[in-house]
Amino acid sequence: MTRAELDAAAREVFGERWQRPLSEALGMSPGSVSNWLRDADPVPVPGPVAAALGAWLELLRATGLRPPVSPGSAERFDPAARPAVRGRKPRYAALL
Repeated sequence: MTRAELDAAAREVFGERWQRPLSEALGMSPGSVSNWLRDADPVPVPGPVAAALGAWLELLRATGLRPPVSPGSAERFDPAARPAVRGRKPRYAALL
């Protein structure tokens, strides 16, 4: 699976902000996913990850079911339940 294929499949399954949900569903660190996407010396996408993402994509297209939020969880990932934007408080917020 190439980086472009990974990106397209993960966006369809997890939405625009797919890196953290993918790492949580697979039970791995977000840094591992970042390593697959970096331009300089990228790490190949492992076969089991490509197989899992491919299976989730087929299930989503066939049944509408999404992957679990974490390994062994009965709760399904819901892109609408996750906050769209995660921001930080401005430094001056404590003064207010």
